[in-house]
Amino acid sequence: MTLAFAMRALRQHIVVILVTVLVVTGAGIAIGYSWPKTYTSHSQILLGLDIAGSTIDPQTASLYLKDRAMTYAQLVTADEVIAPVAAATGINPEVLRDQVVGSIVPETVVLGVSATGSTPEEAVALTQALSSSFQTQVSSLNVRTGGPAILPAQLSSPQPAVAPDQLHGKMLVAVSALAGLIIGALLALVLGLIDAGRASRRSAQKTDQVKVAATKQPPRTDPNVTREPMFGELGLADDMPKASPGTDRRGRVPYLTIGRNNEAAHATRKQERKDHARERSTNGSQTAGRHSGDDFAHDR
Repeated sequence: MTLAFAMRALRQHIVVILVTVLVVTGAGIAIGYSWPKTYTSHSQILLGLDIAGSTIDPQTASLYLKDRAMTYAQLVTADEVIAPVAAATGINPEVLRDQVVGSIVPETVVLGVSATGSTPEEAVALTQALSSSFQTQVSSLNVRTGGPAILPAQLSSPQPAVAPDQLHGKMLVAVSALAGLIIGALLALVLGLIDAGRASRRSAQKTDQVKVAATKQPPRTDPNVTREPMFGELGLADDMPKASPGTDRRGRVPYLTIGRNNEAAHATRKQERKDHARERSTNGSQTAGRHSGDDFAHDR
């Protein structure tokens, strides 16, 4: 498929493209506004390390804290953190776990906590509850594990989301229109390929018809080649037997063959010649007899 072919197919099926864009855009807007909306709220927790009274130097403490930070990011979705919040809000723990995300900001020891709700207020409440439950669980782990204590401190309180997580407004229209344009262009190219295939088949059929017609036409004679006169062109009498042209066994010298319809006429003429010959013979004999009688009378 060449660029010229693609451009020609797009121009020929511009109506298909426009209709597809309108249909897909309308469907995208309808689905986008009818789909249940969700909102996400975020908060940040700074992880610190209490090294007071410890022999750990600050550099080692920093490496220790960064290594533990990845573990604490997974703690946000642990049962110890999820279960109290699920019980307080009446949400199934497994459903709530799917709505919570914990992550570490790259190159830092800042933990991000995100929660999703059906309304902005619900998302804020879940995020705040999860942050508090996480800090409580970390403090409990410090007591049970010993060693340097992790000191979490909330950096930012969760804020309500200003827009739903799904596409909406102008962005939804733009994305739907782009998807419709891409689908319409693909349909136009497919229709162009189908049209090209049909045109190719019609051209092949016309070519076959021309070849068949050419084989049925009589061969053209070259006007520069001298043709020998046939039997009907020799100027013979009309009462001569009709003959049809043919060739000898080697297919070169013309010869004549008498048709079946002329054999009877030929036999009739032959019989007439025989009758004429007999009559002449009879008349000759009678004439000779008269001459002999006259000679006899003269002698007497």
